[in-house]
Amino acid sequence: MNIEQLIRNNVNVSNTNGVWLNVKCPVCNDYKIRAGFTFTNNGECCTYHCFNHSSCGGAYSPHETAGFMSHNFKRVMSCFGISEIDIKQLIFDNHLLYGDKQHKNEINNNPIRPSKLIFPNYFNELTKDTKSEFGQECLFYLKQRFIDIDTYKFYFTEQTKNDAWNYRLIIPTFYKQDLVHYQGRDILDIHEKRYLKISAPIDNVLYNMNELFRSTKEALLLVEGVFDGLCLTNNFVAITSSNITSGQLKWLKTTSRRVIVVPDIDTSGLELIQQSINNGLEVSFPKLPLNTDINENVRKFGQLFVLKEIFSNIYKEDDARIRLELLKMDLK
Repeated sequence: MNIEQLIRNNVNVSNTNGVWLNVKCPVCNDYKIRAGFTFTNNGECCTYHCFNHSSCGGAYSPHETAGFMSHNFKRVMSCFGISEIDIKQLIFDNHLLYGDKQHKNEINNNPIRPSKLIFPNYFNELTKDTKSEFGQECLFYLKQRFIDIDTYKFYFTEQTKNDAWNYRLIIPTFYKQDLVHYQGRDILDIHEKRYLKISAPIDNVLYNMNELFRSTKEALLLVEGVFDGLCLTNNFVAITSSNITSGQLKWLKTTSRRVIVVPDIDTSGLELIQQSINNGLEVSFPKLPLNTDINENVRKFGQLFVLKEIFSNIYKEDDARIRLELLKMDLK
């Protein structure tokens, strides 16, 4: 029995939209139907998301974890009344199936398609014609960051039922036409968290990932933050962290385009550089001020100067390792 069969056998589904099994969330004891399960990989993988409280969410991908399940997802299963015995049996069966590393590598060469998310009804599309006061704040913020509103599809929120998502600039990403992840940027400094991400897993998601499939001879820049890419070019994908996940790496290997990693020039970027070298990726070491990111430098020096620095300082393998050691010394 896989995770989809176990959930369908134990959970009372209110309705379905063809992608999500819609339910009331027992984790936060929500009184409305605004949570759901979705399944991929022939029912072997599951994502659960609650639109009332994103912290209720979780995911289970046994081929990525050798069958083991996170504490958060165990809690989701338990709250839906699935017995501890059934949960342990599922984990045991999947560990037998996926625990062998050699078998895991054989079945796990291809990237996993990200799960489709439901578009929240409190998202407002951001355009040059947006008239609301906060929408105007978002447009001004993007202009300050040297980002053209026409190059990316942004949204924004105003007052919502979940205070954590109030008044945020929404940065989504799509796989083909499907929404697969999003994050909200606090541009007014009114929240504890500057960035708030949906709880759906990002292991198999890259921001702006449709660029992987575009047929062009132009190089594809891999950056840490979405704004780092957008202030330079639309030829980018962003990992939104300083680590490339195994799922993201598999997606990168599907593209026919030349991939150049452009890390932040700080200590967090060192890890991304090392990881990129280990996986055979080219890395740019632009001669820019230490402890800065790309967007900061574009605002200070201009787009053309930063692009010139990026493409004039690309290294790989041993040459990149030498540059990495020099950068470590500079950052001490």
